[in-house]
Amino acid sequence: MCGIQNEPHKTIYIFAEILYEMALYYNSALLCIERASAGITIIEKVRDTYKYVNMMRYKSFDAKGKTVRKWGWETSQGSKPKMINSFVELFETGGMCVNSKELLKEMRSFQSMDGKMCAISGHDDCVMAMALAIVAMLNRIHYGRPLRKG
Repeated sequence: MCGIQNEPHKTIYIFAEILYEMALYYNSALLCIERASAGITIIEKVRDTYKYVNMMRYKSFDAKGKTVRKWGWETSQGSKPKMINSFVELFETGGMCVNSKELLKEMRSFQSMDGKMCAISGHDDCVMAMALAIVAMLNRIHYGRPLRKG
């Protein structure tokens, strides 16, 4: 599992290219990109420009109640507790090993307050990146074969 966060000075098209190149480097890895903020644009860039389709998709429903599959992952009030609970279970049962000091630091300050899961310090990027990786690993919901650029 590899979590990557875009740096503010990197443009979206550069970040999409980095994700694509890393996915190829890691044997056509399954990408689990958060849809929030610039995520949808990154998903579209990776999918449409690089023709890379080995990305998470999840089931949702349109206005008419019809099932649709959306690219990436949408963290919501409903999905976040499930993500974090899976993370906690894997960690506490020895199903994963954490080698990142930054992730361990964030894990220590992460808790549920008033029904909302967040880090006391306000920094939970590493925790959420790992939770996304765990979602991808546990669900493996993807469609199509990864295609190489060119």
